[in-house]
Amino acid sequence: MDVRNTSFEDRAVPEKFVDRLGITRLTWRTDDVGGFGGDSFGPVRDLYDSADIILSHCSGRGIAIQAGGNCGLYARWYANHFDRVFTFEPTALNFLALACNSIAAPKQNIFCFNAGLGNRQGYAACHDTTEDNCGADRYTPLDDPYGVKGAPLVKLDNVAINWGNVDIIHLDIEGMEEFAVRGAKELINRDNPVVILEQPNSECAKFMRINGYEKVDQVHSDQIFVYKG
Repeated sequence: MDVRNTSFEDRAVPEKFVDRLGITRLTWRTDDVGGFGGDSFGPVRDLYDSADIILSHCSGRGIAIQAGGNCGLYARWYANHFDRVFTFEPTALNFLALACNSIAAPKQNIFCFNAGLGNRQGYAACHDTTEDNCGADRYTPLDDPYGVKGAPLVKLDNVAINWGNVDIIHLDIEGMEEFAVRGAKELINRDNPVVILEQPNSECAKFMRINGYEKVDQVHSDQIFVYKG
């Protein structure tokens, strides 16, 4: 999709969600209907349903790592409750909205990266897979180092290891969750953060178990893992 043919608009968060989320307005892509529009309210309702449950599992409120950043809803919410938020979004159009919403965060504590998470450093190709839902955009690693470059692909163990103690990692990255947690193994074993994964596959769930984690909760498609040793 051509960035020049896509516009953005200021959208009001429905009033019934505002008190719990602490967010009143967001910059959003005008072409996104399925993700934030109509009667379902998409990710706004999902976050509303899970917000208190997520916080109940977090003993620390220092650093939150969140991906995919999408247009910034989750990053903005985490910024209300944590000292610093690091968010990753590889899709250029989503990243523009994410950056706008991060700048508008009251505490100015969101750090945005136009990159995808994986188990190696490199590049990723971004795919606009669902016409009216920007939250369903996907990315896949590019194996040809001399081919067309997409967004950077990074390992959390490489970029986040010196940020300080990480309290939570929340990944909703359309099937790349397994690769992202494998790329964060050192970080996970060091800090034992709460880990939230959207629909983790069997290998991803196995990785969490091997590293001392148990699934303790689930809201919609997000599964919450806590370190048990």
